[in-house]
Amino acid sequence: MALYKWVESNMYPILAQKHKSDAKGSAVMVLDIAIDGSAKLSEVKNLKASSETLNKLREKLSKMPKWETKIQGYDVAGIVFIPVNF
Repeated sequence: MALYKWVESNMYPILAQKHKSDAKGSAVMVLDIAIDGSAKLSEVKNLKASSETLNKLREKLSKMPKWETKIQGYDVAGIVFIPVNF
């Protein structure tokens, strides 16, 4: 839940700037979470994002805190899909 809250407060504003119009839409941010808890942006699906927007998203992600990746005592890593509505 903390990851989704962080993304909502830190990443959504970047995407909202791109879509200031009244147009409604949705996309999916794909994050790759490493075992050390760091995240990298894999892609943004269903959204034609400029390289400038993607760079802003990556820059913001570099400031993201590392997340606890243990689940039931095991270190896990993998892809996280985060829906984005604008």
